[in-house]
Amino acid sequence: MAPRYPNLHVNLTGLDGNLLLILSRTNRAFIDAHVPNEEHQCFLDEFCGTLDYERKLTILAQWVDVNLNELTDFEGYRPE
Repeated sequence: MAPRYPNLHVNLTGLDGNLLLILSRTNRAFIDAHVPNEEHQCFLDEFCGTLDYERKLTILAQWVDVNLNELTDFEGYRPE
């Protein structure tokens, strides 16, 4: 399944899985791409609405094109 914003690329390589850095980089991508505020807020609500790390990565992949090469080593993570 393609992400909602397939042309919005977020490179997560080298972020060591830190959720604050992941969110920061993703927010910057939304802003730089001029994604409407309502859509950006919808992403934030969904992303911040769960405490589950693996679910957050899945949500991220549903919204933007991500490079998860170094993050897929976490046990149990399976992109949908």
